[in-house]
Amino acid sequence: MARITITLPDDLAARIEERKADPQDRSGEIAHILAHHFAVVALGRRRLAQKLSRPELMAVLDVMNGCYWDASILPMMLQGGISANVSDGCALDGTHETWEVDRDHLCHTVRDLSDLETIALLDLVHEFRNRTGADWDELASDFKPAWPGAGDRCQEVPET
Repeated sequence: MARITITLPDDLAARIEERKADPQDRSGEIAHILAHHFAVVALGRRRLAQKLSRPELMAVLDVMNGCYWDASILPMMLQGGISANVSDGCALDGTHETWEVDRDHLCHTVRDLSDLETIALLDLVHEFRNRTGADWDELASDFKPAWPGAGDRCQEVPET
């Protein structure tokens, strides 16, 4: 088992203290919370992969690249924040053309995502932003190609 040291904001530390069953097992509670988080996100990603193709996912990640988000703006993201960014990216930058996806379909699909799928997408945005030089095919491996060989387009982000 890995032993790490973390620093938490006071409000998160207090919430962990309130949740733990064993007063001495702060690490166990944090591990439980993280395991729960990753399981929920994995479920959301599986559902999201049934709705977006790889090129559509990459178009969304392209639009959201550079967008910083944290829990404080989650309500805004759940109320159409990603959809608005995707719509703007398509209208202003032609992101749908770059990734060769149908603009209307992409905008409607992102708009109609469930909260769970949106949270999973935000987690992918975060992971995408942190994976400088990563293999994008690995990140999008659960998402179906829109056409034969489309996965090859996920290896690098187009220049903007």
